[in-house]
Amino acid sequence: MTPSFTCPACGAPIILNSEYEEKVRCAYCGNAVPVPEMLRPAGPRPVTWVEVVPPDSREEQPSRPAQVPAAEEAPQPYLAQGQTSTGDTAKWLRILLIVLVVVFVVPACLGIVGAILGTLVSVIAPLLAFIF
Repeated sequence: MTPSFTCPACGAPIILNSEYEEKVRCAYCGNAVPVPEMLRPAGPRPVTWVEVVPPDSREEQPSRPAQVPAAEEAPQPYLAQGQTSTGDTAKWLRILLIVLVVVFVVPACLGIVGAILGTLVSVIAPLLAFIF
């Protein structure tokens, strides 16, 4: 029988893959949950694999590729925690759009409104002069 317990955050069942885990991640809510002491073994954690290489025989051994952390564990430099590069790009695009509107669209609209008002004044002024 595999040991299991419930997640304190959401109440979902958590099944342990290894009895030597100290923390597990809930599959439903993603919360990091410490394994209860009663489900941990009493003795020390066994060593599963150790490679001892004498200093003079390093060239003889084929080199192993370095372990690369999973995508979720890889650190994200230059980004605040919880922020993605997509969100940062969207922020700068919004700022650029606002600048473009202020620099080009607002003056163009003001120019069009000024031209319309100038035309109206040039038409209405002679009529008013004729009437009065």
